[in-house]
Amino acid sequence: MSEINKTFFADAEEIRVATGKKIRWIQELAIKDSWVFVTEKTRSRHPKKWFLISALPKDIHDKVVLQRSQAEAAVLYGVQPPVFPAAVQAAVDAVHAAQPEAAAAVYTADWEWFRRRPGSLQAKARAQAAVVRQLKGLIDAQARRQFEAESAGLRAKKTPVHDLMQQVRLANPETCQSWKTLQNWWEGRGPKVGCKHFQPADYPAVLAGCHRGRVALAPVSEAAFGYYAGLYLHRRRPSHQDCYRRLQDKAQAEGWVIAAASTLKRRFEAEYSQALITLMREGEEAFRQLIPFQERDKRVFRAGQAVSGDGLKFDKLWVKFPDGEIINTATAWFWADIYSGSIRAWRLGKTESTDLFRLATYDLTGQFLPSYTQVDNTRVAANKMMTGQAEGRHRFGNQPNDPMGMLVMLDMGVHFTSPDHTVSSPGSKPVERAFGIGGLHDKVATNPRIRDRGYSKATAISSEQLAEAIGYEVMRHNSQERRRSPVCGGVLSFDQAFEQSFKSWAPRKASEAQRRLLMLSIEVSRCDSRNGLVRIKAGRSQFGVNRYWCEALAGHRGQDVAVFFDPDDLTQDVDIYSLDGRFLTTAQHEAQAAFTDKAAGAEYHKRTQRLKKLAKKQAEEVRAIQKLHNGPLPDLAAAPMPASTVVAGLFKQPLAQPGEQAGEVIDAEAAFMNFMKMMGA
Repeated sequence: MSEINKTFFADAEEIRVATGKKIRWIQELAIKDSWVFVTEKTRSRHPKKWFLISALPKDIHDKVVLQRSQAEAAVLYGVQPPVFPAAVQAAVDAVHAAQPEAAAAVYTADWEWFRRRPGSLQAKARAQAAVVRQLKGLIDAQARRQFEAESAGLRAKKTPVHDLMQQVRLANPETCQSWKTLQNWWEGRGPKVGCKHFQPADYPAVLAGCHRGRVALAPVSEAAFGYYAGLYLHRRRPSHQDCYRRLQDKAQAEGWVIAAASTLKRRFEAEYSQALITLMREGEEAFRQLIPFQERDKRVFRAGQAVSGDGLKFDKLWVKFPDGEIINTATAWFWADIYSGSIRAWRLGKTESTDLFRLATYDLTGQFLPSYTQVDNTRVAANKMMTGQAEGRHRFGNQPNDPMGMLVMLDMGVHFTSPDHTVSSPGSKPVERAFGIGGLHDKVATNPRIRDRGYSKATAISSEQLAEAIGYEVMRHNSQERRRSPVCGGVLSFDQAFEQSFKSWAPRKASEAQRRLLMLSIEVSRCDSRNGLVRIKAGRSQFGVNRYWCEALAGHRGQDVAVFFDPDDLTQDVDIYSLDGRFLTTAQHEAQAAFTDKAAGAEYHKRTQRLKKLAKKQAEEVRAIQKLHNGPLPDLAAAPMPASTVVAGLFKQPLAQPGEQAGEVIDAEAAFMNFMKMMGA
């Protein structure tokens, strides 16, 4: 026994206690699998066999090691295991080298599965884990006592594991009904892994994972499942029951194997995500609702720095306009300050149009000039007159000769939002928050002054009355206190929040010249190639077009220019800008004159003569300057002939005439005279 250390060897009795098998079975298995062992002489004629623990089969090895808890005891008590004698260590190493190394089983606790379990199951697993920890404590304590006794050369009494399980079961009758159940928790059963392979902290996840339920599904033909999925994933949104009945009819004709309706439904929900089901059954707009909307912090701006604009159609009211037309499409364009939410400017018209947008912007710039402007990428807001050459504009097609839009010229920082439901979330602009249920649309329709009228053509209200109601409700909207926004904080109104911020900094202001642009319309025209005359399509009729000209336009003949004109009076002067936003000149209207209008002809003649005299006077001044420079020219010396420093070689000419020497200089005049003499002979 002096050469055999029982720390690394186990006898048949110890293996029997650890496995619960009979001695006879252990001996037969050792002979059959050729277990590695060493012998110890005893008083009997048969030596005792000690089996090398590290060479035992995996299941037996784990049970013996767990029973002993040698590694844990060594750590707790600082006991170093004795060293093998050289002969024994060599024999063990030879056995290990001769056997292929088996891969150790690695177990991990599925905490993700545990977190997805119901709360009742988690509580049950934690209660069971507490019982298993009690069992582990008893096993570890017994292993430590046995190890300490053996280290002292004593023999410790060992309690079988099932007896320890009985003790734990009796102490926890409500949680554990049988010691066999506790044995399954500890050692595992079948494919389920026991808690003894894990750390005590992982016991709840291990025990909860042992009750995952039945996951196997009845066999289903792939063609049948695809047919079933194709029926269900449709915008008509058929029910599962109806799709299953259709599948039954198809399967009977095709000979498909199908499962029960509930089985098919479970497999369908397991293989197809809710996002895909929503997209194919309810459309892209419903699919967008599955994704949380992005929240924007308006506090990055200050009052008057950023605005959001949009049109609102008052389709609940019939309105009579001054020209006598009665419609229910009266529309107002609103500009709202993004920081505070206060509506700062608005204009009313028959329909949403570019002119309505332009005039509302004119009113806005009377208060401040924003540097950030948010509008929809629609035909009205993204027109070339207002937002030409702005980045992100996708309306009417971009052309090389597009004019610079008014908002771009005013440096208002145009930013577009998409009204497309598939790529954006319409209605999310700050100004549109004032239009929804209970907003301006409903408040104007229920205004006490007009609420009893406007519901039909016979009871139509005037546009002046509608404008008064809109102005009144806008003031109510802005002055309502305790607004629940990050800026108002549930205390301030929109007007109060705007006022506090507006006073704390210096917002941009628009000059009268800049605002005047917003009272005009834009049209791109090409200057006449002869005289620079520009023509616009606005006001065009079968009798002609409106023409504009000034002397400075002659310097821009054949060029494309942007003409800013007053749409209400086309006879007024127009401003001419280059396409990149530079002011060029102001041109006057060239009106048509009647054949019998003598005064108009005389006025045209006077202007022509005046321009002609002015040009002649300027020409005389130029000629006078030319005469000053018509004196004698300065003497110029001829440049000397440069000397050549290159030496050329004399080579025989392949085409030399008879009598000529290679490299000989020929006298051309003498040669010609000789030729004439020969001709005379």
